[in-house]
This record gives sequence, C-alpha cells and structure tokens, in this order.
Amino acid sequence: MNARVNQKLYFAKLVLDLAHESEDGKKTALLEAALFHLVNAYRNYLLEIIDDRQIVFAESATSAVQQQQQLGLESKPELQELFQLEHSGAWSANMLAAYGNCISAVVPIRPHSIGIALADVTLNADQDNCQSWLDQFQQLLVRQRDHAHEW
Repeated sequence: MNARVNQKLYFAKLVLDLAHESEDGKKTALLEAALFHLVNAYRNYLLEIIDDRQIVFAESATSAVQQQQQLGLESKPELQELFQLEHSGAWSANMLAAYGNCISAVVPIRPHSIGIALADVTLNADQDNCQSWLDQFQQLLVRQRDHAHEW
C-alpha cells in the first residue's frame, strides 16, 4: 500500500508541474487530474493505516471522518490526526471539498476567452492550493510513517 500512496503523490507532482506551464482549459484539466491523484493518494493512505490493523476497508469512504464512523477506529493515532485535520478546516478538508466540487453534478459556469462557457469544477483547486496540499500531505506522511516505525 505504501508504494501506491507514493506513486499517486508522484503522479500529482508530475501533473502539477505540467499545469504550471499551461494556460486556461488545459491548466484546469491538469489541476483536476492532480486533485484526483491527491485524493486517491489520501484514500490509499487511509487503506495503509487500516491494513495495519487487518480491518476490511469500507469502499465508499473517502475521508478519515467516514472511516471512523464506519469502522470505529478512534484509537488509531494516525487516523485520529487526519480526522482532526478534516474537522478543523485544514488542508485535507479543503482538498476533499475541492474534490467534491469536481465530482458534483452541479457546477458554476464561467465564460472562457474563446467564447465557450467552461464549468469551473476545481473551484479552490488552483495551482498554489494543489501544490500546498501535496506538500502538506507529504510532510504528514513522512512524520506519521517515521512515528509508526518507532513502534
């Protein structure tokens, strides 16, 4: 599971690098792709945490909040930290909200310079936010994995 999280974070970084060099619609598409990779990495990290305890993963759960509600994992410190981050409106909550906006059926429309109306599905998922989410997620992973190896 560890390798899958790292792979998805690497993919997000690659896509963000491409988005940095792109404009308009192409940039929006790349930012959305980066967001999907970030959330996929986050979900896989949840699996990584849960697999340590040999608990079956609830497929529909995307967030630590959902994991705690469905599986009752309050005592797992890594999951508890993610739960608190999501509840405090920190980076993970913002990332998951932006992802929710991407998969939502109702999206705001904005005019495009070439006369085509584009749905802005990324909303808060701009280049800086996505890069910040990636950086903060990587820092959290290193810290939590280092702590887990100590035990």
